[in-house]
Amino acid sequence: SEEYKVAATGTSQIKYLAPVTEGVISLRTWLHGQERRKYFIHSEAFSPQGEKVVELQETWIALK
Repeated sequence: SEEYKVAATGTSQIKYLAPVTEGVISLRTWLHGQERRKYFIHSEAFSPQGEKVVELQETWIALK
């Protein structure tokens, strides 16, 4: 198993669910899966009231 220390965005898909016009958003991100050098990342952003306002799906490619 190889160890990687750097990755670059391969693809990114953003789905806006609701507008946020003020306040601080919070973000939750986790590793959804891995296939060789590809890392599949999922993120969600929440408004100050706790409403999910954004979903983000990304694929990152590990670099040597």
